Amino acid sequence: MPDDRQGKDNFEYEKKKSQPKYKTIGSEEELGDMHFSTENYSVAIEYYEKALQKIHLAPQPAELLRIYRKISDCYVQKGLFREAATFLQSAESHCEEDDSFGKGTLACLRGIILRENGAIEKALHEACTAYRLLRTSDDHREVGRVQRLIATCYARLGRKDEAEQYFLDALSSYRRIDDAMGESYVLNSLGLFHKDACRFARANHFFARALELCEKLGLTQHRVRVTLNLGITYLKSRNFAQAIGEFSKARKMSLGSGDDQLYIRSTLMLGLAQARKSEFPAAEKLLLEARVIAERRGYVREIALADEYLGDLMVARGDLDGALENYSTSLARAKKMSLEGDIVAEVLRRETEVFLMQRKLEEVLSVGAKALDIARKSGEIYEIGFVERSIGLAHALLGNEPEAEKYIASSVKTFREANNPYEANRASLMFCEHLLGKGGDLGLLRARKLMNGALAFFEQSEEYRDMAESHLLMARIERELKNRDDCLLHMYEAQRLAEDLRDRNLIRRVRRLRRGMEDEVALTLSAAKEGAGVTSELSHSFARNPHLVTVLDYLLGDLMSKITFGHGFVSLFGAGNGNRKITVLARRGMTDPVSRQLTEWFLARDEAEVSESALLTDVLHDRRSMGIRDLLPGREGPLYFHPLCRDGEPFGLLFFQADGASGVPPRLGQVPDTVATYAGFIDFLVQGSVVPAGPDAQEKDSKRGDDFRHFITRNERMLKILYLAEKVAHSDSSVLLMGETGTGKGLVAQAIHNLSPRRERKFVHVNCAALPESILESELFGHVKGSFTGAICDKKGLLAEADGGTIFLDEIGRTSLVLQGKLLQFLDTRKVRPVGSNEMMPVNVRLLFASKCDLLTMCRSGEMLEDFYYRINDFPITIPPLRERIEDIHLLAEYFLKVYTGGMGRRVRGFSDEALSLLAGYEWPGNVRELEKIVKRAVILAEDDGVVTPDVINFDETGGGGAANIHRLSLPVRIKDLEKRIISESLIRNGWNRSLASNELGVSYPTLLKKIRDLCITERD
Repeated sequence: MPDDRQGKDNFEYEKKKSQPKYKTIGSEEELGDMHFSTENYSVAIEYYEKALQKIHLAPQPAELLRIYRKISDCYVQKGLFREAATFLQSAESHCEEDDSFGKGTLACLRGIILRENGAIEKALHEACTAYRLLRTSDDHREVGRVQRLIATCYARLGRKDEAEQYFLDALSSYRRIDDAMGESYVLNSLGLFHKDACRFARANHFFARALELCEKLGLTQHRVRVTLNLGITYLKSRNFAQAIGEFSKARKMSLGSGDDQLYIRSTLMLGLAQARKSEFPAAEKLLLEARVIAERRGYVREIALADEYLGDLMVARGDLDGALENYSTSLARAKKMSLEGDIVAEVLRRETEVFLMQRKLEEVLSVGAKALDIARKSGEIYEIGFVERSIGLAHALLGNEPEAEKYIASSVKTFREANNPYEANRASLMFCEHLLGKGGDLGLLRARKLMNGALAFFEQSEEYRDMAESHLLMARIERELKNRDDCLLHMYEAQRLAEDLRDRNLIRRVRRLRRGMEDEVALTLSAAKEGAGVTSELSHSFARNPHLVTVLDYLLGDLMSKITFGHGFVSLFGAGNGNRKITVLARRGMTDPVSRQLTEWFLARDEAEVSESALLTDVLHDRRSMGIRDLLPGREGPLYFHPLCRDGEPFGLLFFQADGASGVPPRLGQVPDTVATYAGFIDFLVQGSVVPAGPDAQEKDSKRGDDFRHFITRNERMLKILYLAEKVAHSDSSVLLMGETGTGKGLVAQAIHNLSPRRERKFVHVNCAALPESILESELFGHVKGSFTGAICDKKGLLAEADGGTIFLDEIGRTSLVLQGKLLQFLDTRKVRPVGSNEMMPVNVRLLFASKCDLLTMCRSGEMLEDFYYRINDFPITIPPLRERIEDIHLLAEYFLKVYTGGMGRRVRGFSDEALSLLAGYEWPGNVRELEKIVKRAVILAEDDGVVTPDVINFDETGGGGAANIHRLSLPVRIKDLEKRIISESLIRNGWNRSLASNELGVSYPTLLKKIRDLCITERD
């Protein structure tokens, strides 16, 4: 290592003793020097060899040394380092002991050869030796050359500060003697130094300064080299348009100057840039042209580069075997020049990537290890990250998770340190692909976080192809995380970009993912249920209940607002084959004819498809929508068909379409639960209202009861409860219905029976509070003659009477402990023993229970058997009171108004705003039953052709003060209750994640915590 870069006297060479000058020996050497200066090295060698023949006639050691050194230098410039080393040995054999200048120049040349062979440490040692021998010389050009050699060695070893300092020293050496040519060479070397460190802006600065000197001095050849290097910088920073411009300029200049080697290099780089832009025909033509000329001229390095770049082209085209063949040829030629040179590192890196594509994982690890070693030795920092990434992905595919994460994380770090953010984010993308394949919520969440950063970078740098790939990968990640809304949004972006890029393969991949998600959502929303069939005689059925259409219209509007669809309808068409009569019950944003045509199109599909849901998110390109595109009111907006089925056979259809003109995709994430709940409730209403025509119609109607029409709600909680009731109806589980008086527990019990397989058998309703304890046991279990006073004959109990059907025990909390014990025994044995009998009789009956009391509290106080409570609590359903269903008050009031105005022959047009406000503010201790009575009373008191006003609403049947005696909630209390409900619902939706809830509600986290405390909100709420 040099101990004083500047020399003891700061390079004041005029004070030093001058070294002897070597003079040329004749015209042959002078002609060789001329061709050397124009980089025509092959011709220069010919003239030097002629000069050498002349010298051998009268050999002088100094002259032989000089010519052999020049020939060696020519071979160095040609990249033939073995030949260069041979002539260098000949030069060394003629170097005299006291010729320090000769020894210095030979040491410098030896260092260059060692550097090109990858022996950087040895090269630095030789360079330092040369520097000590030459720094006292007045040949500043040789000193500058040595300083450049030292700088490049330090750069290869990663000692960047020392490298930059020696480059600057070389610059000073050339400037000291006003050698603008040497200065331009150093500026070019500084540009390369910063390019290799991926400091592209800094590199461009030095290249620009070097070009200024080239133009000033008319250095055509060197200008071509600098222009090439500038183009390479643009290429590595992925500025393909600028790179192609610079390479084209260099190619044109080299063609004009007649320099074949520079023309070949320019053509090679232009071909590579065209390949990176996917201009494959142009790239292939350029690369083959360059290779033919290089082969003709014998330029080994250029031939190796041509094979390497042709391999890159084949990889881009998908010909991996052909690429490996080219890489193998290139590698063989590169190793002849240097076993550990830059081309060797590059080709090994590319082979590693191809082996990874072919899933030859052992080869990836083997070749990758060699590539890493050579890249580090040769200072090819740019290649290291690629190799680490390939090795990491290979380990991932082999299941070596720790090694995979280590190498991939290292590749990201290497890319970032090398100022290569594009490849760093590409590495992140590939790692996320691995995490997606691995699965697991933690891995998926980690992948989503990494992809968010990568996607932001690709958007900022306008890397559209990578943006498309990233959106597609994000869609896959969000799909696995069950975030269908975000999945759909990313799919929209991926498809838009793929279509702009005209990438058919990417478009196909997006469409496959889209279809998979559509099928998944459709499967989630499948409506196939067990239950009673529906006949085609629908008009008669709905004539009996005209209010159903009004209720369905309310429900359809609520549903569409919750799932953000702009168009929709509900239609029924009955069961059976052949022509079906289509009835459109409710529609929003659609005409009746279009609704019918869409229903007819749906029915015309294959029989298996008609009973399955269908989600189409890409209407313009999905073949399934070809026959209805002109009918659709929402243009290209996503649409969804949801059949209503009984016994696997469809009898109705729900249709929704988003408004394509808005440009905002619908929120699919909430569709599954919401649509399934509403569809179940609509089915619930339809089944309760449909009565078949015929002689047995009235009998069956009375059996089923007409209570379904009272299930009128748009409260989400109530809809879910009814959906659960419909689900449990198909089992034989005991159901415990809890809720206040008048909430509809009896109606739910009747509905469960009517939707169950027991619907054709009896439904027995027993109010346990209405019968004395002594009679209730006999009523339930029966008795035999003479078992007690008054038992004059055998009596069959209600449990046995309901055999095969359902018995509903209301107010079960009012029974005694003794009766609870007997019921518990029956639940365990399914046998009854009548009072006074010794025989047990098996009974097949389903039991439903209801209570308005808190049974768990009764267990703790000893009023109920704990075993009995847990036995009847198979499937608990709690029905909310009307005051917690404020949105239903208006709906129910309007419904009851229509019922009673029609029944009484009155003409009341509706409710005033003040009346509705009054109803909404009441506590409703009697719930729906009380609301029905109050509306009935209001219809009696209201004026004909008028509206219901607050003065005709009488909450107290015994008082005459109308609204005066109402127990109303004040505005602050109502606001507080509403706020508590909204916050509770948000917390439940977000799994009690307070941070997510605060974001959803638009309040700060501390504010939300304070409101939770102030409003006493707990998870039990």
